[in-house]
Amino acid sequence: MKKALRTIIAAAVIGAMALALAGCGGSGSGDSGSASGKSASAGETIDNGVFSAVCPDGYRNITQTDVFGEKDADGNFPVSQELMVFSYGAESDYDIFSKPSVSIFLLSSSMTAESSMSSFDIFYDSYEETTFNVNGEDIPGAKVVNDDYTYDIGYVEKDGRVFQITVVTSNEDGDSGISMESPDVQAVCDSITITGEPTK
Repeated sequence: MKKALRTIIAAAVIGAMALALAGCGGSGSGDSGSASGKSASAGETIDNGVFSAVCPDGYRNITQTDVFGEKDADGNFPVSQELMVFSYGAESDYDIFSKPSVSIFLLSSSMTAESSMSSFDIFYDSYEETTFNVNGEDIPGAKVVNDDYTYDIGYVEKDGRVFQITVVTSNEDGDSGISMESPDVQAVCDSITITGEPTK
């Protein structure tokens, strides 16, 4: 029970629990290559009103909702302005749990990579701090283990704001085929742009 609860909490931390129903608009095709085998310069730019990033071909944008936001007239929660999740080969939003994925989380203005990583002891079985080379720049991060999942978590700075990039490197089905060094992930990191005024 404790292990299951920790897994749920960890998933909430990386934002994978706040699912809505939307996709990348069919920008990917089934023959776009492996998740790690091709450069992700192509894809659809997704903009949530605060930041944008390229959802690479072959990935699905799993739209995240802000469950703490005010519902609209139709009873729908607003789109999260802090989180995006791109899942490789996903056919539905529920594939987020079984397909390789990249999460982009905009930290609050008072948070740093160091303050974010200071909570890892609470949420993960183990982690090892490291640096990742993302587009020629060394960024802080960690290799994380939790239950049957492993993650690369790195931090990139754009326009004075820090983004946490979480890559599911393996799950109970085995190696996901992507990591922080994968061309698709590198292209996603490079494409992040502030497009609006963050509220936090």
